[in-house]
Amino acid sequence: MDPFWIVVLAIFVLYRIYKWDESNKIRNEYERVRKLKKSYSDTARDENPELVDKYWNPNRNPVPAEIRPKIFARTKGHCYYCDKDLSQSYEWQVDHIWPYRYGGSEEIINLVPSCRRCNEAKWSHLPPRYLLNKWVVGAPFTQHELKFIDFHRTHSMADLIGTSAHWKGIANYWLDHVYKDFADLITLNESVVSASGKRREELVAKGQDIYKKLDCDIATRSSSFRVIEKWIEDKEFFDKYLQENPEGTNRE
Repeated sequence: MDPFWIVVLAIFVLYRIYKWDESNKIRNEYERVRKLKKSYSDTARDENPELVDKYWNPNRNPVPAEIRPKIFARTKGHCYYCDKDLSQSYEWQVDHIWPYRYGGSEEIINLVPSCRRCNEAKWSHLPPRYLLNKWVVGAPFTQHELKFIDFHRTHSMADLIGTSAHWKGIANYWLDHVYKDFADLITLNESVVSASGKRREELVAKGQDIYKKLDCDIATRSSSFRVIEKWIEDKEFFDKYLQENPEGTNRE
């Protein structure tokens, strides 16, 4: 055989071995994380047997009127997510920080006042997913959100969950393995949209990595593939729309 083709064949074989080894590493890491998460979920199930197989009840009751003033007072009458003064609004809403549909508690610790716009934007997104999105698009964090981020560096979000042992386990896993990197990323770095060039690429990669580790896409049923870039594209599209339609900024 021609020496040239021998070299080509050798390179091809080495390349295939390298790719096979990389694929094995990825599969092994995925399996390791899967087993680790399952161990947290199993522990939470053992510690909360009354919550096993108990989950979202679509026929939830409205928040009792007698506790609404206490919820309102948590932020001194301001929206938890944008700090808008709600004292003159008759349409302020109660939001579950940890979404009700994912086992969020109906205790005051998980209930905050919100303006209608923020409540609709927050929707049923898990707290880290919503906060990560705000950081990516450059939306400022309120003092309430910053306290939340800092508090949960040392406290599991499991305390916000009332009806799901599974999600309690995931929250405990986040605290031990993901949360510090997540909190550092969104509080110690400029937003993705304010960066450019290599710096933006670096922040996008870090954000994408954290998003995958959080596995928020499991809850939202959306693909985790290039989700950070999609958020940036959505913001740029919306900003362009508002420039062309300034009356849209007056929509409440």
